[in-house]
Amino acid sequence: MLVLLAVVGSFFLDYQNYHASYRAVTAGRTELEAIFSGVFVGGAVIFVSYEGFQVIANTVEEMKNPARDVRIGMYISVIVVMITYMSVAWVTIGLVKGEISEAALIQAVEFLGPWAVLLITLGAIASTTSAINATLLGSSRLAYVMSEWRAFPKRLAKISVKTRFPYLAIIITSVLSLSFTFLGDAPQIAEVGSIIFLGIFFNINYAAIKVYPNQKNWTSKIALALIVLDIILAFYYLIVVEGVDRSLFTFIVLTIFVFITLVWMISTQLLYGKEKIDTSAYELEPLGLDLIKEFDHVDVSDVFFLDLKNILIPVAGETYELKNIHLAALISKKYNIHPTLLHVGTSKDKIKSTLAIFDKYGIEYDVIVKEAKGNPARVIIETYKEGDYQLISLSSRRKRDFLSRFERSVSKEVVHNVDCAVLQVHPPRYGQRIMDIQDIFLLLDGTERDAFLVRWAKLLTSVGAKGKVYAYHILELPSIFPIEEAPKVPVIHRSQEKFQKYANELGNRYGMKIIPVFLYGHNFVKALQSATEIHEPDAVLIGRTKDKGFWDKIRTPLSYKIMRKMDATVIIHHMPDKLMQGENEN
Repeated sequence: MLVLLAVVGSFFLDYQNYHASYRAVTAGRTELEAIFSGVFVGGAVIFVSYEGFQVIANTVEEMKNPARDVRIGMYISVIVVMITYMSVAWVTIGLVKGEISEAALIQAVEFLGPWAVLLITLGAIASTTSAINATLLGSSRLAYVMSEWRAFPKRLAKISVKTRFPYLAIIITSVLSLSFTFLGDAPQIAEVGSIIFLGIFFNINYAAIKVYPNQKNWTSKIALALIVLDIILAFYYLIVVEGVDRSLFTFIVLTIFVFITLVWMISTQLLYGKEKIDTSAYELEPLGLDLIKEFDHVDVSDVFFLDLKNILIPVAGETYELKNIHLAALISKKYNIHPTLLHVGTSKDKIKSTLAIFDKYGIEYDVIVKEAKGNPARVIIETYKEGDYQLISLSSRRKRDFLSRFERSVSKEVVHNVDCAVLQVHPPRYGQRIMDIQDIFLLLDGTERDAFLVRWAKLLTSVGAKGKVYAYHILELPSIFPIEEAPKVPVIHRSQEKFQKYANELGNRYGMKIIPVFLYGHNFVKALQSATEIHEPDAVLIGRTKDKGFWDKIRTPLSYKIMRKMDATVIIHHMPDKLMQGENEN
């Protein structure tokens, strides 16, 4: 409807209306005052119109490729909306004679007849409905994420089993939104909403400056200054121009909003801000030769964990390392290890937050600082050769776009040039600051790698909130084989029973509850992806042996294909060379 108005209306413009509008705006004040008043007050009032773009970011968890789609969606929608708004504003002023009311679009098309008024009215109804629907969608998802981060009650994160939507957050958001329709009139509600949004985005830009202190956040700083100016001018407009009586509703609602926000922040801080790590949970049961003798099988993981004395942990002080740092701290605490932290940089200042995590766990550690000189992987490999390390716990950032996949992989180079075991930890796409890992997927293949994965799973689930451990075995069927016929095939049925028995034995052997899941499909990664969409695990554990032949080295490993498709933390255990028995990755 807006595009139709802009196109059709452009043929009927009266340029005398622009002169009349200009004279009305500048009446009784200078041109400079009129310009600043119009730009900033208009920006504050229509802020809610552009605020809707955040809905795109609020729905990232339900996108298939958010790293790509959010960027594309933002650029396209902002450009289209900006051009549409400017066109409609230009045409409306050129069509309306005299003072422009709040029903400006109706005024603009009245001369075309009742059918034009009806079209604009229907378009307004559809637009309002769409805006409300989008706001409920974004607000409910935001409430869901905030409840996951304990800023809101945990109950708000409840998901419908049937629809997979946060239905409780949607209901509460809808009720709160509906209540505003009974308070004040539309202009007052718009004023309140706009100023509240200005305050919210003031905090967002301020947070962006604080979170990334080492980057030049000129965009956030400029936005912060403009928002402050917007808020000042908006209040000036409400008090001086409109009068206190006109703004009383606005002030009452804003006061309530600020009060509730402060109370909520303080209570949340009191409830969760002083949480301490329960160090008593980190006491390991003794693992010695007497325990090994109880097993009548050969388990190479026993030898590995008995000999585990030294860990090398490369750190850079980046956010994506948090999951790995947490895991490395757990390993060090449980196995009473004195780890070595390697910072490839110039000083310890950038890794203060990392050191604070180890200090919180009460772990003694060494810190080595070395300059990269162009290749961080070389420094890590050299440091490994200088010491006696049985494990390297390595953070690995996700490749966010197509071009980044051609960058040199530090993790891959380290894995191929050391003889010890390597834990490669890929952070989740979202919620990287949440330390606890609850639900875990293990990908078992029947080799000695499985024992390592079960031990790591037990380590991760031994602290924090208790979760479930699922053991998966995925049978990849030929594309011509009908999936629905798979359960009827005797050999598949026997394989399923055998795997369930195997997973239960592993769980009993290491003293933990494992839920076996036998899957089959035409594509290994897609079958696993479907399973993760149902259970939404916090971490996926994969075992991997090193590539041997030329083809194995140039192909994309299965574990990396899985990592790219998973939203959860992906932990890959690279087997140490001395424990390999030549099997290839299934």
